[in-house]
Amino acid sequence: MKLSSAIPEYPYPYQSGSMLREASQAVEEWENLLDSISSATDSELEIRREELLGHASWLINAVKRGEWRILDDPQMPRDARTDFIYYPTCLGLATLAAIRSRLGVDDVKLNMAIIGVSKKIQRHGWWMGSGYDRYCQMCKNLSAFEKGGLIAMWQSDSTRFEKICSALTAVAESMIADPGAWTGDRSGYFKVSEREYSSILGYLKPLVGERAAPESH
Repeated sequence: MKLSSAIPEYPYPYQSGSMLREASQAVEEWENLLDSISSATDSELEIRREELLGHASWLINAVKRGEWRILDDPQMPRDARTDFIYYPTCLGLATLAAIRSRLGVDDVKLNMAIIGVSKKIQRHGWWMGSGYDRYCQMCKNLSAFEKGGLIAMWQSDSTRFEKICSALTAVAESMIADPGAWTGDRSGYFKVSEREYSSILGYLKPLVGERAAPESH
């Protein structure tokens, strides 16, 4: 077998070097938008109301099969799918939820989109990340969910979102019971930083209450 035949070909990064850079920039812009919504004052958001409602409408129209794809290539490896499908889907969902919450919007299509995408993420476990740095990616996903108020929303509708609530609770309980498996020298490739460890427990506090208070380790 020739060496070249053993190397998988993924057209999306190699046919056009700018394509991957532009996709990464798009993801960063989605992150920045969510950050700007979650950190803005009420008066700042009111000034941007028309802009944000327009963006929410675009997201609702752009969602396909419960997901948003920055890149769409069937040959993408799983890590690339995490970066350009799963993570953007988490960001898009959190952005819709943040717009609904911060602007006090009650719209049928918006509500249906939030529920539908939440179910897709729950069904496929996209919030968990992928690859050796999956816990770091999970931290980014949970941060987005926190900014959108999604974890509390899922908890308040725990019958519909029992699977993801149970899984998130199990993560928090594992982190509380054995911090060394998540951060520090013993955790190896999958470790998160002390800051990420504390952040994850903070995001999951609605599910486990005061047990989520970080302990010294």
